[in-house]
Amino acid sequence: MAKPAPPLGSTLQAPSGLWTGLQIRVLITLLLVVTSNYIDRSLLGILQEPVKHELKLTDWQLGLVGGPSFAIFYALAGIPSARWAERANRAIVLPIILSVWSAASAVCGMAQNFAMLALARAGVGLGEGGCIPISHSLVSEYFSPRQRGMAIAILGSGPAIGGFIAATVGSFIAQTWSWRLAFLAVGLPGLLLAIFVRLTLKDPRPPRTAELPARSTFLADLSWLGRNRAFVMIAAANAMLSVGNSGVMMFTASYFLRVYDLTLVQVGAIYASGIGIAGLFGSLLSGVLADKFAGKRGRSYVLVPAIGAAAACILFSLAFTRDVWWAAVMFILPANLLLDFKTPSLAAVQSISPPHMRATSTAVMFLGITFCGTGLGGPIAGAVSDFAASGLLPDSWGHLAQACPGGRAPAGAADIVVTTCQAASAAGVKAAVLAASGIFGLGSLLFFLASRSIDLKLEEPAPTTA
Repeated sequence: MAKPAPPLGSTLQAPSGLWTGLQIRVLITLLLVVTSNYIDRSLLGILQEPVKHELKLTDWQLGLVGGPSFAIFYALAGIPSARWAERANRAIVLPIILSVWSAASAVCGMAQNFAMLALARAGVGLGEGGCIPISHSLVSEYFSPRQRGMAIAILGSGPAIGGFIAATVGSFIAQTWSWRLAFLAVGLPGLLLAIFVRLTLKDPRPPRTAELPARSTFLADLSWLGRNRAFVMIAAANAMLSVGNSGVMMFTASYFLRVYDLTLVQVGAIYASGIGIAGLFGSLLSGVLADKFAGKRGRSYVLVPAIGAAAACILFSLAFTRDVWWAAVMFILPANLLLDFKTPSLAAVQSISPPHMRATSTAVMFLGITFCGTGLGGPIAGAVSDFAASGLLPDSWGHLAQACPGGRAPAGAADIVVTTCQAASAAGVKAAVLAASGIFGLGSLLFFLASRSIDLKLEEPAPTTA
């Protein structure tokens, strides 16, 4: 009787640890999906000044559109998408949700008011909720524990690449034509990518092994995660980083436009350099460092993020107190690089979790990241900005939205009104980004606490795939 062929996973990893062609193809496909995810997610932060002016929005409303309008639906979709993916063919689930968020992003370009824009952003969040859990669970089945740090770091470069494309392409299209066309230009290609993913990506699980044991209910999985101290600390740390990151990233472009009076294309180049290029190197470097110094317990997977978050806290605070734009950029570049040192912690979550619940564990973590971070970071920063700006206006002028609609003086206003509105708007956004920067320090502390209890059992055998 002939011996059955070995599972495909047994040939995935060479003794030297070199990746196979299959692993590389899968990783490239997933990287394209994650990049698309973050292009659509990041674009509003680049374009929010022209959006604010045309739709007459306040910074608090911008925070709501970029925060809860997106985050609530992102969080609500994350766990159902992950549970669906635990049981179904992930190569089918992923292109479906990719189509949803791409179409919703294109619809953002058709918004005529705050409510329409908020509804379209909710659609983006609804689709994107399952992207990271599904992508990470696939990586964990194609890569062994000691390969996951670098593999997920490469996947984690998607936000940097997506931010770079959103900043450069989005700002150019918006300044040359309109912000509405920019949303259409980044949303519609995602529908073509969904077709490509469906035709090329394979789920390594045999069709019916997606059946979970009866005992593995969501509540059972959630209880297991809640008892794991390392997971709780990692999830809390990433949530705090997300609060700070949402506030900083959402208002960085506005900061440079208001404080230094740069053009949208100039700000797009700065944004692309800081979030795109620097973030890309930070993600990749952190993966190398985490894999190299992992040891038997894998403490480096949370200590590297702890060091990066602490340094980012200091550097961002220095960046947003500079008198000239180029000096601010000199601090923002390394700050973004170090902030992306958080990526290995995502690999740690995959190694902590049992194979049957890896998508769920990532979805649960991102539930906290989304609600605490994306959901609160933007509105908090926006509220700080409006509060600080209001403090610079004379009481007789009334509410900020009335005195300076859209952050600008009304048409035909006196010069004193124009200059006061400009100064108040600039002071407000500066207060917002400084407040958000300070939160990175708390994230660093939580990562350090996670390092005291983490044990990733990195001698686990390589995963098998088919």
